[in-house]
Amino acid sequence: MVTSSPRTAGISPQNVKKNRYKNIIPYNSTRVLLQRDHKKNQSDYINASYVKGYATDELYIASQAPSDRIINDFVRMIWEQRVDRVVMLTNLTEEGKKKCSRYWPVDGEEEFGDVSARLLTTHVFAEYTIRHLRLSKNGEPTRLVTQFHFTAWPDKSVPESPWGLVDFQQRVMAVPGSGPVLVHCSAGVGRTGTFIGLCNLLKEAEATGKMDFRSVLWKLRQDRMHTIQTAEQYAFLHKMALVGHMTGGTTFKVKDMYQRLAPLESDQDGATSSVSYRQEFEALLKTCDTTTVKFRRSVEEPAESVYQNISSVTTIRSKDRLSNIVPNERYRAVLRAETQHDDTYINAVLVPNLTKDGQDLLTQLPLPSTVTDFWRLVTQFNVGLVVAFDLDSTDSDDTIGEFLPKSETEPFENERYVVESRQKIGNSLVSVVTLTVHQKAVKILDRLNIRNKQTLTLLVCKSKLLDPECALELHKKIKSCKRGGKSRVVYMCRNGADNSGLMCVHSILLDRLEADQCLTVPLVVGSIKAIRPQVIPTYDQYKCLYSVLKLAHESQNVYGNVGDMEKEEAPAEDLSKQTKVPALPDSRRTSIYSEIGQSSEGTTKCNVTVTALVTETTGPLGSLSHPDLAQGTIWKRDFLCDHSRALPKLF
Repeated sequence: MVTSSPRTAGISPQNVKKNRYKNIIPYNSTRVLLQRDHKKNQSDYINASYVKGYATDELYIASQAPSDRIINDFVRMIWEQRVDRVVMLTNLTEEGKKKCSRYWPVDGEEEFGDVSARLLTTHVFAEYTIRHLRLSKNGEPTRLVTQFHFTAWPDKSVPESPWGLVDFQQRVMAVPGSGPVLVHCSAGVGRTGTFIGLCNLLKEAEATGKMDFRSVLWKLRQDRMHTIQTAEQYAFLHKMALVGHMTGGTTFKVKDMYQRLAPLESDQDGATSSVSYRQEFEALLKTCDTTTVKFRRSVEEPAESVYQNISSVTTIRSKDRLSNIVPNERYRAVLRAETQHDDTYINAVLVPNLTKDGQDLLTQLPLPSTVTDFWRLVTQFNVGLVVAFDLDSTDSDDTIGEFLPKSETEPFENERYVVESRQKIGNSLVSVVTLTVHQKAVKILDRLNIRNKQTLTLLVCKSKLLDPECALELHKKIKSCKRGGKSRVVYMCRNGADNSGLMCVHSILLDRLEADQCLTVPLVVGSIKAIRPQVIPTYDQYKCLYSVLKLAHESQNVYGNVGDMEKEEAPAEDLSKQTKVPALPDSRRTSIYSEIGQSSEGTTKCNVTVTALVTETTGPLGSLSHPDLAQGTIWKRDFLCDHSRALPKLF
């Protein structure tokens, strides 16, 4: 899609070196003009474009990332355009190449031309970082800027799943602003265009009940060339739009928790409430089913169809307790072979915690044949804490292998490991055991490897997690047992998904409750189900997540640290004044959720069109490497058909 708008300003001799890429030049008609200052040799050119939002009063600036040559111009643009929200979608360096120059101070204050920037706070989450900055210039009133930095989006590609990026988008839109939103990646077209496209689609869905993907793409490219760069990004936009629409309004502010969770009081069995968490859960399951890659195997299905990158198929087939709970290859914890007879497989997946992606693990209780593999996992991934459920069924379940010491005087020992226990402390909720793991000398590729001993903590959980008080106390115990708060945690239960997955999600939500102003349950659950689809399989577990959050808020009066800075140093975040993604009225949310899956003419359009489109554009198993995408046929077909997707009525 090409517009005939001229681009003479960007290709003029005095400006051409200010462009990061010679084929990405802003149109004259939409480019951002800086204030000229001939005395300081400051021109009006920067490679940035105004991009219209869906509503007439919405405006974005799509920009390339600053280079060292233009970094002062970039900060000058933030000041002159009165930008108070910056969305950064690239990392400073990617694949060994510099993609962006740092335009904020690491600590304290730094000058960028005439504008000084002071870093107030930095809050790091698994997939994004939030920075609060204060800008000042020549005695003028200072201005506050919030930078939202998404750190998990590969250049010219897409994230692993849509959940984290939709969470990020809702977090950005939850902060009200008076100026345009500045969005940049490296070139300011691919990731930048996809993000702005998502914002516009969700706004259109809110206003009209439809999402016209083709029109959004066309309008973006009228304002800036090459926005949404690849077919893969365009297909991913459909997934994000589906997730964003079905979870719209579920991001809430911690201070509004009492109002948000009030329906729990009336949402008992057989009762109805203005907002049905059951309907929210059912909508979440349907959305997950559409957007998540499945790895399920029947008894007759060959293991090769699941473990495409694993050679020891015969051996691996015996390492899964349940054939329908197997790791997604994208998130599988890969073991390192320590002997020539070792394979790399264990039924375990890497999951995020609050601040780091892939930090923790979900796994099944070891089978008799996988005990050594479990201790390989613990030692190779430097695990500091093991949270174990279902150990009380060890005596009656012969599929659970013996892997723990029987007492302080009876260590566990096999051909490769000796595990000793000490300092056992217990109560009716949990037992805390200190373990020391010794690895025996083993021959690795003709050389001897002897490891030092490793000490870790084992929490043997005895209570039922559906009791909110027990779940909250267990979370406190987990936090107290982490070494400096940075220990890698293994959550394990019989099937590697049920109790272990529930506790993993509890921990993420409770940590976020303490660290951030905003919270969203469906998007956090969806992000973990994208990794392990069997996590949170029942409504009772889903409702328990809200109950535990409510109890934590009541008992601890926990408020997010992101906004708890001094008033003169922190931008206010008032969700009641947000202009981009207002919380859905209860009646509207109930209507959306109740319509999913029904067969009437007015309610199936979302399922049949948007959901079907997501499935269509992602190919078998949701793989974004489907041949149709590689050949660009779906990309081309989009301009030959009507892609106005009807959604359920919103009011």
